[in-house]
Amino acid sequence: EEHEEIHQVPWVRSVMTGNELIRNTRYNKGMAFTKEERARLHLQGLLPSAVLSQELQVERAMINIRSMENDLQRYTYLTSLQERNERLFYRVLTDHIEELAPIIHVPTVGLACQKYGIMFRSLQRGLWISLADKGNIGRILRNWPETRVDLVVLTDGERVLGFGDLGVHGMGVCVSKIAMYTACGGLHPQRCLPICIDVGTNNRELLDSQFYVGYKHTRIGGEDYNELIEETISEIHQRFGHKTFIQFEDFSFANSARFLREYRADAPVYDDDIQGTAVVSLASLISSMKMSGESYEDHKFLFVGAEETGLHIADLLVEFMTKETGVSVTQARQQMWFMDEEGLVVRYRADDLEDAKIPYAHEHDECSNLSEVIDLIKPTAIVGTPTSYDSKGLFGEPILKKLAEYNDKPIVLALSTPAECTEDEAREYTGGRGVYVGADLANTAYLFPGLALGATYCGATKIHQEMLLDSAKV
Repeated sequence: EEHEEIHQVPWVRSVMTGNELIRNTRYNKGMAFTKEERARLHLQGLLPSAVLSQELQVERAMINIRSMENDLQRYTYLTSLQERNERLFYRVLTDHIEELAPIIHVPTVGLACQKYGIMFRSLQRGLWISLADKGNIGRILRNWPETRVDLVVLTDGERVLGFGDLGVHGMGVCVSKIAMYTACGGLHPQRCLPICIDVGTNNRELLDSQFYVGYKHTRIGGEDYNELIEETISEIHQRFGHKTFIQFEDFSFANSARFLREYRADAPVYDDDIQGTAVVSLASLISSMKMSGESYEDHKFLFVGAEETGLHIADLLVEFMTKETGVSVTQARQQMWFMDEEGLVVRYRADDLEDAKIPYAHEHDECSNLSEVIDLIKPTAIVGTPTSYDSKGLFGEPILKKLAEYNDKPIVLALSTPAECTEDEAREYTGGRGVYVGADLANTAYLFPGLALGATYCGATKIHQEMLLDSAKV
């Protein structure tokens, strides 16, 4: 009987106490430990006498944040808080998400990434995988202390927000993304893993900096790059399962689109800049079209920037139009026009166009001037999408005034960073009649936390187009 009693409990649990507990970001409660907890957990003398509730600590944190001179200081304060007391960090962030999201995430995280080498802390926040690790990535993933991971944010830092190639300093965006997944979507932070693929950088300033924390080499592509990505994704599935939600973050548009094509049929993969922007843009267009008072089939759309993001917006819009109005795919596409760096996308250029542009290449004369294109097409909505070139100010006074000539309520989506025009400019040059949506309003933070939560909760094996369409209609 005594022998049986000994074997009734097949595991042993150790209780973290004292200084080890205070230094553990996951379990530390700061001054919220009660008198009883301090006595039981050997914390007496390690904290001042007062007991401060979490609510009071949140209030104190916000006083500190609001007293700081700039958002980068606020960002640093918040990340330091996360490293000391994760519970309090997420309580502060969730209670004040509208105020703090622009600080912990876009746009402030972009400034932090630019200074990442100077601000770098050795506390483990994610995994780093380089070309030297080829053939050994499975072992690296096993070094991560968590055995259950539901979500991975993966980057190579080639196109970080509006700052271009920042190499491994793009890890800052992955970490901030996970904070948003937790604060807005409720995903457990310990089940989220940021991974940075280090294949060098073409940023000469970083290569010359003694504080750059990555591989000091010009960016490597080709087969070595492809094999590294393939092995990483394969080992993620092997270690954490094929239902692990993988977000591609800040890859080049070409690589992001290629990864989506290669993996979306077999795994829940997602790219925020392509799919996320498409969903929030469609949601913005749906709302704007309702405000215009015209039926969906009466609209004509001009997309300026015929790269992956714009094409995905159009594809999703076509699917929406066919389901909502009953028009054919061909008819819906006839309502959509594109301009790229060469000018209007027309059938005459078909031999030189990428395959994804062909369905939107209509019979028309060539034209490379935006103002003239508006005169020819008379669009009801103009959509500026993120491109590889600077589009700041592209929708200037003449363009906006011309739109207002042809429409009672012209729709203007300026989604690039920096934007094609500002809200004030759109309001002024359309006589106050324009319906404007900027990148701040068409923010993918309204989408990706809920999408990942739903996908991981139901065990989705892939992200269907219907999921994205339904998200835009909510």
